[in-house]
Amino acid sequence: MNVLAWSPDGLTLVSGGDDEMILIHDATTGYVAGRAPQYLPLLDRRLAANPTNAADWRLRGEIDADLENWNEAAADFEKYLALDPRQHWVSLGYWVAGPYPEDLAKSCPPERVSFPNGLPTGTEENAAPPKWEGVPMNACGFVNFGALFAQAEHISAYALQRVYSPRQQDVAILLGSDDQVRLWLNGKQIHEILDQGTAVPDARAVPATLKAGWNTLLARVANVTGDHALYLRLSDSASDRRRALEETK
Repeated sequence: MNVLAWSPDGLTLVSGGDDEMILIHDATTGYVAGRAPQYLPLLDRRLAANPTNAADWRLRGEIDADLENWNEAAADFEKYLALDPRQHWVSLGYWVAGPYPEDLAKSCPPERVSFPNGLPTGTEENAAPPKWEGVPMNACGFVNFGALFAQAEHISAYALQRVYSPRQQDVAILLGSDDQVRLWLNGKQIHEILDQGTAVPDARAVPATLKAGWNTLLARVANVTGDHALYLRLSDSASDRRRALEETK
């Protein structure tokens, strides 16, 4: 017979069996990887003991953001950014919605929203709300729409990213897409590429200004044929911001 028991805080699992062995399993790693809310009490105790741990403040903010507790997440990220001066903002993972028609000129529900908090749900009567799927983000800001939508052609899809900035600051948005792309920042369209081509990291640079607080980046990428992908990341280096300004001339 096998017996399992959780610790009161839900972070340790004890198992025993007919072999008379008692095993203790640490669930912390899984909770951290999954940003599980069950980890918040332990994080609070850790931060009470050591409030200078930047990584714990960031993790706490990510858990709060997943719960859509945006004010609490903002407070956590303020502490994280104050402790790690190398970081100038916090970018959360992507939410992806689709598929939608290929023609970028035809507006779809994810665009017809305001962006104060949370995810766009669509505002037109009888419009089906977007179904958003969380997608992890790597350092290049890569999204493989083809893998998410069964390599479908002649469609488009949306990728949304929330960014917390402690102050207003100028940045360059570096992107590459396969194929066409439209880009919005806080509900305002700031860029469009109508060429077909291969997604290459940092192929284009777009000037933008993050406001203090929460910002929402929304990209719609149309796929004609073949691969369907997006690279998108932020940079505040002087060379990237200069390049972005030059490319808009």
